[in-house]
Amino acid sequence: MSDSICIVTPDLLGFVRNGGIGTSCYYIASEFSRNGYNVTCFLSQFNSSIDSEWKNKYKEDGINIVVAESYKNFPEISSFPNHSNLIMADLVYRFLINNNFDLVLFMDWHANGFYALHAKRSGLHFQSTQFLVQVHSPSLWHTLNNAELVNDPQQMLTWYMERKCVEMADVVISPSRYMIKWTQDHGFCLPKKTYVLPNLIDNKNYSKKIKNKLIKIKEFVFFGRLEYRKGLVQFCDALDRLNDLGTIPEKVCFLGKFSTISHKHSVIYIAERSKRWNFPIEIQSRLDQQEALLYLSNSQRLAVIPSISDNSPYSVYECLVFGIPFIARDVGGVAELIATSYHQKLLFDDNPRSLTALFLNSLRSGVYTGNLAFDLDSNRSKWKTLFSEIIKENKSLLSANLHKNSKKDVKNKTFVSVCLIHYNRPSLLKQAISSLKAQDYKNFEVILVDDGSTDSSVSKMLKTIETDFNVRGWKLLRLENGYLGRARNIAASHAIGDYLLFMDDDNVAKPHMISTFVQAAEAMSADLITSKFDVFSGENKPNKKTKIIEHYLPVGNIISFSTISNVIGDANSLFRRDYFLQQKGFTEDYGVGHEDFELNLKLVLSGAKVGVIPESLFWYRRNNSSMLSSTNSTANTIRSLRPFFEKFPADLAEMALTLNSLVFTSINPTFPIDNLYNSLSNYDDTLASSGDPDSLSSLIPLTRILIKNGSYEVAKQLLCQLESSGTQEQQQEVKFIYLILNCIEYAANGNYGHMRSIINKINYFLPSKTELIIIYFEILKVLEKRNDSLKQISFIVNRINNIKIKTIPIHLELAFYFTLLGKHTDLFRHLREALKMSDADYLSIRPDVAKSVISCNFKSGIEHYILHGKNEGMTWPSSALFKIAIDRISLHISSDSNSNISIMNNEIFNFLLIFFSKDE
Repeated sequence: MSDSICIVTPDLLGFVRNGGIGTSCYYIASEFSRNGYNVTCFLSQFNSSIDSEWKNKYKEDGINIVVAESYKNFPEISSFPNHSNLIMADLVYRFLINNNFDLVLFMDWHANGFYALHAKRSGLHFQSTQFLVQVHSPSLWHTLNNAELVNDPQQMLTWYMERKCVEMADVVISPSRYMIKWTQDHGFCLPKKTYVLPNLIDNKNYSKKIKNKLIKIKEFVFFGRLEYRKGLVQFCDALDRLNDLGTIPEKVCFLGKFSTISHKHSVIYIAERSKRWNFPIEIQSRLDQQEALLYLSNSQRLAVIPSISDNSPYSVYECLVFGIPFIARDVGGVAELIATSYHQKLLFDDNPRSLTALFLNSLRSGVYTGNLAFDLDSNRSKWKTLFSEIIKENKSLLSANLHKNSKKDVKNKTFVSVCLIHYNRPSLLKQAISSLKAQDYKNFEVILVDDGSTDSSVSKMLKTIETDFNVRGWKLLRLENGYLGRARNIAASHAIGDYLLFMDDDNVAKPHMISTFVQAAEAMSADLITSKFDVFSGENKPNKKTKIIEHYLPVGNIISFSTISNVIGDANSLFRRDYFLQQKGFTEDYGVGHEDFELNLKLVLSGAKVGVIPESLFWYRRNNSSMLSSTNSTANTIRSLRPFFEKFPADLAEMALTLNSLVFTSINPTFPIDNLYNSLSNYDDTLASSGDPDSLSSLIPLTRILIKNGSYEVAKQLLCQLESSGTQEQQQEVKFIYLILNCIEYAANGNYGHMRSIINKINYFLPSKTELIIIYFEILKVLEKRNDSLKQISFIVNRINNIKIKTIPIHLELAFYFTLLGKHTDLFRHLREALKMSDADYLSIRPDVAKSVISCNFKSGIEHYILHGKNEGMTWPSSALFKIAIDRISLHISSDSNSNISIMNNEIFNFLLIFFSKDE
């Protein structure tokens, strides 16, 4: 039977027009398929489409293509953190455990192998599979060299994941020595088996006879993505100098994908720079790899590759192989591709004068085509030998270990102490204990700590289980209430196990929880093992049919993103007991949460060896009565950051605290988003939080916030104190707010006659149209909670409908209220209008797409976004608002399915449901 290879990649020729990763993976797949391997390419991106010609080509070459989309179930369960690369790594892991490959090749970019590599490290899966990681373009490398500022703190997750993938790989391959050094200089820990192997390339048309040919140049072609890292600025600077000298080409072409330069679209940048040039320009951004090479091969064209930084660019590689005249900036691994004798002729430095000099020389004297620095056939042979030896070596190791049963050995040796903490939830505690009794691992004890429960039924319940605990050798401790940190520490002090497994009474263990934790801990000799888990709600014991509302995806021993949020793992983790005691366990603050995050971060900063299990080992119950919902969120956050102050110098610790404060609002918005009208009126929050908090300018908008949050009595008291204060304009504003408050109270109490009377009076204050809409939505929010208010909702909605001003949030809010009213024609009309507006917004930020829509290349911005925009990193305008609206409408449909069956069958609603259920 042939050996099998899987190439997991976010890029592949045919799915993308061109790109180094996609090109490399195509050539690797083709080469090994020709050599008798069973080759599968797993394309790790959603919304992918492939040209039929390429699809047939892969099939003819014997390459199996699997697209991630086919393994994604809709609607996909949300995840925390909601990070696309982490979600994709989880999907890739699930694909690989359902398929058996001898060798899997991951790309470093996007860290698709993150969870699969963790699973192998922890001894759970893939012991018969070798994992290779090819280093192409780490995201941090790209960010630094493309002069980009980070606009999303989750980018830290990607940087960390990519480093870990390289560290955990069995083998690392880099196309250049340069990239090996760069990774080492930037915190990557490379495995012993790290090799430099130039990328593969199709060399059937390669001929040494065409080398050393002098070609007269008439046209310069910028060859590469139109962005800063690829040297677009330096290229334009050199053209300025050339233009001033009066020696100019017949034409300059920009051949590559569009991008941005300092937040400006690259086509705009080029247009502005070219205004003073005395030669024509052409922009070719839609050519695929073959078309681009054909363009460069014709006539007297010089490919110019002025990159700020490059690894081992195919642009240079292809020019060398196909005899295309070129010049390139001497950066990164570029020189490693070119024969030494051609370095002086073809390479230039970062000074635009150097590039200008080569431009002049090429126009006057022509340019020689260059030679490769290595033999292509020899390079192909090295690739085949490496893969063959890796697979052979792995099979030998498996044969030698055939009679070992590590899981059985672990069960016989390792004793675990489960520290179960309980407070006032006897019915949930029974579920937790029942789940522990059902474990497939038997070598453990349970230490149940009742943390001073006050519920009268608890004492009786504990007495009923005490006899069974005594028979099993389990322990039951009754304490005065001291909160979770103290209760867990006391449980740990009575434990005798090699490992401690902490569990809360509202969690439910899956049958393989302890055995999987122990197997991973023993395989890695770990101090801490965290795992994925499933979040649910409700009082019933979960089972296979229980609705999962969220997956928690642990990341492990990450420090950077821990300044923002806990992605290390939950308290329901496995700790090596002696290490836990050495670190003095949990802190024992009363009434504050995040003690688990604090300890986990402390262990990470202390150098603990942390393992991650990418399988869900327990059910995590999230109800309104949970501890985190009743504690101060800011105090919790401050507590979780304390390890930085214990382990970091003062300046770095202060930086961590400041970073959390600065980005916190991007993760947890300052205003609730459960109702869309907040997106219209959040300016009150801004006014209230700016300036002196005791000034009228802060207090007046604060009363509106209180009303919006339903705190009517407090709002009244504050308004009473403000009635005779401030300017006449401010007093008038207070009277206006009083009127709104009275109106909302009448609506809440069902006194609709008075409500309508006040609504008619509101117009006397001459509010703006926007202000009036905000007031109406505030009233609707109150009416929505009453069962007798449909007539009043219709009255308010009709008033909003008559106001000419309309925005996306307004259309989406109206769509929801028309759903409540059962007026589906109006519902769909407003959804369509909102979608048209967001499509227009998308086209406004993508003028190139707008032109394509005008010329009928795309039907709409939506079509472009589905096919290309999302994969290019674009975000659909107002996607968060659409998702909220669709969720609200869907929730209403699910609670009243009979009367809303026509909504579910509506084409536009189903499209929106799918489109906005995806990770935007």
